[in-house]
Amino acid sequence: NAACRGQNPALWFPELKQGHQPDAFAEARKVCAVCPVDGDCLAHALKYERDSTGMWGGLTLDERRLLRRRQQRQRRAS
Repeated sequence: NAACRGQNPALWFPELKQGHQPDAFAEARKVCAVCPVDGDCLAHALKYERDSTGMWGGLTLDERRLLRRRQQRQRRAS
């Protein structure tokens, strides 16, 4: 049911192309925004794709790292 199914994988992995722009994930973000399984995709990435490049569940590697740090801080504060 993933919205990305059948799409060009390069949308989610623009860093494989040389000289990508800061908004290289713009098209992928649009697809992820309407995806019915983006939460599952993100959960999978956080659990199994810790250092995978590309966009997973609507977040880039840097954004997922930031989210993990926030989650860790919240767990410590609880």
